[in-house]
Amino acid sequence: MGKLLTVSVAAYGVEQYIRNTLDSIVNCGRIDDIEILVNDDGGKDNTLAIVKEYEEKYPGSVIAVHKENGGYGSVINKNVELATGKFFKQLDGDDWFDTDNIDKYMDVLDKTDADIVITVTNEVYEDEGRTNVRDRFSEQEEGLYDFSSFPLTVNSSMHSTTYRTEILRHEDCRITEGMFYTDVEYLCNPLKYADKVYVTHIPLYCYRLGREGQSVSKTGYLKHLGDLDHLLYKLMDIRSQIPSDAAVKRAFMQTRLRVTFNLVVQCHLLLPPTKENKEGLRKIFGDLKAYDKDLYDKIISTRKYNKILDMSNFALYRPVRVIINRRWK
Repeated sequence: MGKLLTVSVAAYGVEQYIRNTLDSIVNCGRIDDIEILVNDDGGKDNTLAIVKEYEEKYPGSVIAVHKENGGYGSVINKNVELATGKFFKQLDGDDWFDTDNIDKYMDVLDKTDADIVITVTNEVYEDEGRTNVRDRFSEQEEGLYDFSSFPLTVNSSMHSTTYRTEILRHEDCRITEGMFYTDVEYLCNPLKYADKVYVTHIPLYCYRLGREGQSVSKTGYLKHLGDLDHLLYKLMDIRSQIPSDAAVKRAFMQTRLRVTFNLVVQCHLLLPPTKENKEGLRKIFGDLKAYDKDLYDKIISTRKYNKILDMSNFALYRPVRVIINRRWK
């Protein structure tokens, strides 16, 4: 018999965090309605052994999944295949859920057939000792909304989103494997199949931030810049699949493309000022322009450094690069 919720845990090399992650879920009152698929993605540390301890203690609720390393996207793909839950929630192995609010969240899932359920995210900056409560739709009353009238914003994230599992099983919703930043792909790709969204103001996901070397740090962005470039092109492809009359979804994708493009540009400007790096960035500008000239003009107009590069035909590449590097120090 299927569960109400599948929690998919990406647990590569997280032996120092995974007990906290699992304890945050198994100690809720409705653990019997939850399956936790903990996928170690071929990690070499003790994560899998720890998860098997929990698997023995919580049979049917904690399930250890071992496979060859394939990256974040492969974890989601595999866990979607295995999921029995009506709903699917992704959780990183170094993050956790607010235990006190899981039962309330499960009560929401009980009563809705929405394609997407939105919750509140706690952004935890451990190095600063502070938590930011991110209620991305604080102005919306709790309840069910039709997507055609829902104010979807770029602030939507994987951390605040729960999907109905059936949607994720569409073949074209499989996530790119062997790449970073596929959480954005996971968030955006199923939108074309979503009609209803339920908003609740329950804080659930606790997102650990502030650690140097994370993929969302400067070091991480530069290390995985090729993956960030891939994400930009993937978002173009996803936007092309959304019908022209789906105004809310297309507007969301336009905003997501703008944010990603601006980040890609800044990261490329952090690279050494070689001819190869300059031409690589010029190509990205040209590809977006060829994809959709109107969209290109709108995105370019949102940042001064983009306008300068565009209007000067990259003649001012070096001084713009100096300015961006100063900002990122």
